[in-house]
Amino acid sequence: MKHKIILFLMSLLFSTGIYAQNKRQTKFIKLDAFEKHNVKDAKQLITTNLGLTSDDALVKVKTENDQLGFTHDTYQQYFQGVKVEFGIYKAHAKNGNLMLLNGALFSPGKLKVVPTLNKQAAFDKAVLSVGASRYLWESPDEAKIMGNYKKPEGELVVFPGEVINKSKARLAYKFDVYATQPVSRAYIYVDAHSGAILYSDSIIKHLDHYSSGTRKNKSVSEAPFVTGNAATRYSGNQSIETTLSGGNYILRETTRGNGIETYDMNMGINYNSAVNFTDNDNSWTAAEHANANKDNAALDAHWGAEKTYDYFYQTFNRDSYDDNGAAIKSYVHFDLVEYGYDNQDNAFWNGSVMTYGDGTSFDPLTSLDIAAHEIGHAICENTANLTYSYQSGAMNEGFSDIWAASVEYYADPAKDTWLLAEEIGGPIRSLSNPNDYGQPDTYLGTNWYTGSGDSGGVHYNSGVLNHWFYILTVGKNGTNDNNDAYSVSAVGIDAASAIAYRLESVYLVSSSQYADARTGGIQAAIDLFGAGSAEEIAVTNAWYAVGLGDEYVQTCALAAPSNLGSSNIGDNNFTVSWGSVSGADDYTITIGTTANTVSGTTYTASGLASGTTYAVSVVANCTTGGSGSSANSNVTTTGTAPLNYCDSNGNSVSDEYIARVQLGSIDNVTGGTSGGYADHTSISASLIKGASATITVTPTWSGTAYSEGYSVWIDYNQDGDFSDSGEQVWTQSASKTTPVSGTFTVPSGAINGATRMRVSMKYNAVPTSCEAFSYGEVEDYTVTITSGTADTVKPVIALTGSATINLTVGDTYNELGATATDDVDGNLTASISITGTVNTSVAGTYTKNYNVSDAAGNVANQVSRTVVVNPASTSDTAVNLSITFDNYPEETSWTITDGSGSPVASGGTYASQADGSTLNVSTELPVGCYSLTINDAYGDGICCSYGNGSYTLTDGSVVLASGASFASSETTTFCVGGATSATFSAFTSGVTETLDNQFKIYPNPTKQQLNVSLVGFKAQSYEVKNILGQTVLQGRYTNIIDVSKLQDGIYVLQLNIGEKTKLKKFIKQ
Repeated sequence: MKHKIILFLMSLLFSTGIYAQNKRQTKFIKLDAFEKHNVKDAKQLITTNLGLTSDDALVKVKTENDQLGFTHDTYQQYFQGVKVEFGIYKAHAKNGNLMLLNGALFSPGKLKVVPTLNKQAAFDKAVLSVGASRYLWESPDEAKIMGNYKKPEGELVVFPGEVINKSKARLAYKFDVYATQPVSRAYIYVDAHSGAILYSDSIIKHLDHYSSGTRKNKSVSEAPFVTGNAATRYSGNQSIETTLSGGNYILRETTRGNGIETYDMNMGINYNSAVNFTDNDNSWTAAEHANANKDNAALDAHWGAEKTYDYFYQTFNRDSYDDNGAAIKSYVHFDLVEYGYDNQDNAFWNGSVMTYGDGTSFDPLTSLDIAAHEIGHAICENTANLTYSYQSGAMNEGFSDIWAASVEYYADPAKDTWLLAEEIGGPIRSLSNPNDYGQPDTYLGTNWYTGSGDSGGVHYNSGVLNHWFYILTVGKNGTNDNNDAYSVSAVGIDAASAIAYRLESVYLVSSSQYADARTGGIQAAIDLFGAGSAEEIAVTNAWYAVGLGDEYVQTCALAAPSNLGSSNIGDNNFTVSWGSVSGADDYTITIGTTANTVSGTTYTASGLASGTTYAVSVVANCTTGGSGSSANSNVTTTGTAPLNYCDSNGNSVSDEYIARVQLGSIDNVTGGTSGGYADHTSISASLIKGASATITVTPTWSGTAYSEGYSVWIDYNQDGDFSDSGEQVWTQSASKTTPVSGTFTVPSGAINGATRMRVSMKYNAVPTSCEAFSYGEVEDYTVTITSGTADTVKPVIALTGSATINLTVGDTYNELGATATDDVDGNLTASISITGTVNTSVAGTYTKNYNVSDAAGNVANQVSRTVVVNPASTSDTAVNLSITFDNYPEETSWTITDGSGSPVASGGTYASQADGSTLNVSTELPVGCYSLTINDAYGDGICCSYGNGSYTLTDGSVVLASGASFASSETTTFCVGGATSATFSAFTSGVTETLDNQFKIYPNPTKQQLNVSLVGFKAQSYEVKNILGQTVLQGRYTNIIDVSKLQDGIYVLQLNIGEKTKLKKFIKQ
């Protein structure tokens, strides 16, 4: 079948950018919707359309599924078996059909992939280029905190010349070098021939550009997390999750992924010496923590990390920055000056944790937007992984600023969403007006940075992406630096954030440029909202507004639908009809603010408010996208309009607020709400006419306790106000009493049904129902008035399964739950609250508590379940090695080594053993993985030329290793005690290839056979090993080896030459 493919060739917009115009620089391949391309065709389509040769290979390294039903496969480019750095292409499919291909591939040309510089010499060059006095691998305890960082071993890669504005690719060694004095962390690329430093890609991401110039934790017994109240430095009183540890509460919790942890560096630089912030009662007040050390800044870092996790989890279903629950760790009071900075005015993500300076000209850099900005870098690292230089680095910074604004709006809309760091003494950047802080708001426009400082202006040129997001969110009319007039309609921050997230997580790769972001952003809008949607139009025009691409062109010129009318009007519904329009594909009908697309010429709207007038608009849509003119009218539903209650609020909740309201089934615990008003009308309780009810209000003070007055109203006659006689049901004069309670009787004349209840607390006076006052808070609820006898019977809870469960450390605890029934409300199982946690990694006894209440407020007797986690076995494993010798026992020896390569048992040679005799040796091994090596000094194994020798290593009845025929030695890896074998990455990174011109293999990649060129040596045998280190093919040496029956993947060819071996990696396609 002839494939129809639409190629989007991304031309250069940046004169000093990194991409040449060639076939491989096709960034987007959009497949024709009228042709079907199976997802399995992706590699062939990429190969054909980007001109790949037999030297190239594409290896699938990741598959992801999203909530829109798309599957995204990521392919890594290899050249003659060596990975091509930044060579990534993605295949996007839906329902098994390919929709789009995008990424960046490179042409290494005639590059030779055998280095002349050895790895150690290259490492020395990398370290010399950094020039630090101390490196993280020299401090193993601190390195363990940073994701178990190890001294870099180096990786041989093909480095594309385009990345450094050169015409030719280079063979390079890549090292992750983490210096701590002065601080830096970057991937250093060293030319594998000349030793020149080709490129440095910074892993540490700072809040702003910069130039660089003890107490110990006690071991503690930690209790489950609890909710505390924190008087933060920048965001007022907030609820945070903490842990009770050794009699004090600390800033750690495990309700979000694998935890949120915040530590005190005490103006030190050794992460291993960090200690916990503590509080004795979990009320982290300003009096305690707004001290000379500014410890309350840590509360902002902790709360900010929690809110950032919540935003991404609730909005995008993303579980922490790696989408796998990674713990989010923050380190506050870090001495940046001692670490090599000029001052304390910065914060950074170092690839593992967040680090915050206390500020020199600023206050401590832990405000909500900065916390979200730094975690945003971690998210970028785990999605697009944009390189930290020039345009890609600017977008890396821009996305962090976008998430700073989005999280800030999510957690506290009252803050200034569009400024960054305004609460610490800034701001330092503005998304609404980047020019105010020296950034460009137009691509290549005023303030566009063209130098090499600041990694190519990453903190400057991010202003373009920032302003695009601002314009897309709120809309804007204006003229940019190119003198182009633009008009962009707002889509709102939720839609804008969804588009930005899909752009970053789906359509960008590490080497992407601004032009790629435009194409990917438009495609993201199409994926989410449809082709020709208002969102696609706004995204296109927002890019045009910041100087990228053309504005959206409407190609639809259909007439407005005729005879727009309405019928069947009810309290909550009506039907709209209109005349058909010639050439229309379908119609979009908008009622109020809700739009729907229909194929016919009638539409019935339901779920509307009674007695309300709705604006109705209908437009015809073209098959080519876009819409024609609209027909408009107004329709009013029948019935009574919804009630409109007066406004009331306390202007400030910084000193006091309503923390808890209890009435019947209402038991609502909250923090202070910005603006002093909280709408809790989704929470309700039932009240019976003629029966009494008790309401309890609990205040919270952030510091000093003040006298508070209270009042509660219920709109008994449901007329939309609280002014009728008897509707003020309870008052309490000003006092410092906590909590306060009052009892009232529901009048028999109250109207049955749901109605409004208002609870108000005012500083030093009893509030009225409709006033705005200086200090305090107002909360609204719903109560349902009913007739009948009061319900006084408690619900009953019954456990599902046993009341005691026994587990072993390492087991999984599966919650069995419980059931609850009530004589009035029936089945209340869904309302059961379960408290208590079970940590199966720590032995101990845990309790799970089950509680429920009915609509009348009757609380069931608590039921508990005991979970006992027993210690896991730690005993050693006895393994037995049985050797039957050939006729030369004096040539045989063996060694067992642990994971670090250290011998733990050995034996031989065995000159005293009889020829053909059998020897049994038993060894006790702790839990772990080991390697058994059998050696023959003559190099002909123990079978079969000079006797029928063999060996077997067993764990009871389980055979761990066995063999007989080999050359000089044979090594087998095995594990005991439940440990697991080495992974793919451990295997491949552990293989040291033979890098000389005397041993070559070709073609590589190969489909059928390997041709071997071996000069100056004579090999006796060969072995082919898979990515698990298992031998999958072996035999006598020949210069042509048939590999056609191997599965596609990466393998290692091992030639056995006497007592020596030579290794080469190859790819089987």
